[in-house]
Amino acid sequence: MDKYQKTIETFNNVAAAYWEKFKDFALYQSTYDDFIEHLSIGELDLLEIACGPGHVSQYLLAKRPAINLLGIDLAPKMIELARQHNQQAMYQIMDCRMIISLNQSFDAIMCGFCIPYLNWSDSQKLIQDMCHCLVPGGTLYISYTEGDISQSGYQGSQSAKGSIYVHYHDINAIEQCLKQSGLQIISIKRLTHVHNQQTTKDVFILAKKAQT
Repeated sequence: MDKYQKTIETFNNVAAAYWEKFKDFALYQSTYDDFIEHLSIGELDLLEIACGPGHVSQYLLAKRPAINLLGIDLAPKMIELARQHNQQAMYQIMDCRMIISLNQSFDAIMCGFCIPYLNWSDSQKLIQDMCHCLVPGGTLYISYTEGDISQSGYQGSQSAKGSIYVHYHDINAIEQCLKQSGLQIISIKRLTHVHNQQTTKDVFILAKKAQT
């Protein structure tokens, strides 16, 4: 079993516990508010990549009910819960590496903690694909866990009795990829919290696609 599939199975097994932990997780909410502040007014189309059980969707839709939200995730139980929690949104099981096949443009893309589970080559392609899918002036949110690339590897999940493979990426490489893809960085925020008995440093980037 490859590391992607093993990670997906672990997340699938922990879906219900993941919802309980993050449904009211206040630490990240200020970053969602920052994202919302940069969205256009009125109805808009938003793609949420790695939507999980729908906790971020729920927060966004409560603040901006006019959002037409499409969420994707590869863990079937995550998608099942997201549908239960946000019946006004659309969800589908989908690999983030295939978003070009949606053949759709979005006013905004929320990509919360997806690239920690992608290698660098796939992360680069995802950033390029997200830029392609954004309308001119569209807003992108990316979050990931900061760490030394050499520390990438499997991490255990006690609640799921499994493991996930975490990739750490260099912030300078991510910034360069965003700029080369045609995205202008608006802000970079760092937050620290304790997860699985470890202190993690999370990075949140807002960017906009250049106007044509």
